[in-house]
Amino acid sequence: MEFCRSPGVPFCTAGRTAATFPTDTYPGIGGEALAAFVKGVWTAFPDFCVELLNAGEIEPGLIADHWRVRGTNTGPGGDGSEPTGRSVSFQGASIIRIEGDKILSDQTYFDRKALDQQLAPK
Repeated sequence: MEFCRSPGVPFCTAGRTAATFPTDTYPGIGGEALAAFVKGVWTAFPDFCVELLNAGEIEPGLIADHWRVRGTNTGPGGDGSEPTGRSVSFQGASIIRIEGDKILSDQTYFDRKALDQQLAPK
């Protein structure tokens, strides 16, 4: 299963309630900060795509996802950095706590150094 960014189309359109990420967790972003982060990712990587590799329920209300992200850095970074034109592909995992149709928290893990190396000038 893939979730890919399409200009003008919301990222998740499967009839789900908007996710909230509580601010009492580290780093704990939600609301406007989360929206700004996602917009920054989509600006830097207009072809941003997440492929779900595996998912399962650990216990009631707790889901583990293994995923792969792909994209090409053709837009400016949120930090003002110039686009590199480089493609990235990396895997990660998320532990997601849900209640009903709402996401209560999402802890995501990936190798940031590997991402930085893929974007670095050669």
